[in-house]
Amino acid sequence: TMWLQGAVVNRPSSGAERRLANAFLVRYGVPVYLNETLLFFDVPALLDERGGRTMVPLRGIFEAVGAEVVWDQQTKRVTATRDGRTVSLVVGDKTAYVNGTAYQMDVPAGIYRDRTLVPLRFVGESLGAAVHWEAEPPTVYLSL
Repeated sequence: TMWLQGAVVNRPSSGAERRLANAFLVRYGVPVYLNETLLFFDVPALLDERGGRTMVPLRGIFEAVGAEVVWDQQTKRVTATRDGRTVSLVVGDKTAYVNGTAYQMDVPAGIYRDRTLVPLRFVGESLGAAVHWEAEPPTVYLSL
């Protein structure tokens, strides 16, 4: 039986369940490692074709690096603080602020599957992480 995004997507040829000795997992999205540990998000890291940026769930990445996160639903603004650094951005806006200084991102934060996705390199480096991209296979490594 093949399970994809919460649903069975095939039927056994005999029409009945069969025992399986093995299984396989098919992942999609870009793997993200923090200090050599694979991070798992409720929405996978994705490549944004508009700017060639890896987009990750905001809360997932900020909390993984130890940042405190505040979300303002009314303004769609997120603010994250870690080790005296404050990063603030608004969904859909390419301007973000790090300790009050404005920076332009290649790609704005966006909403995907009810999650706010942000450009990983920008937020990672803004919070003090080193970010390394491997093209083949696409993989991102963060280190603190």
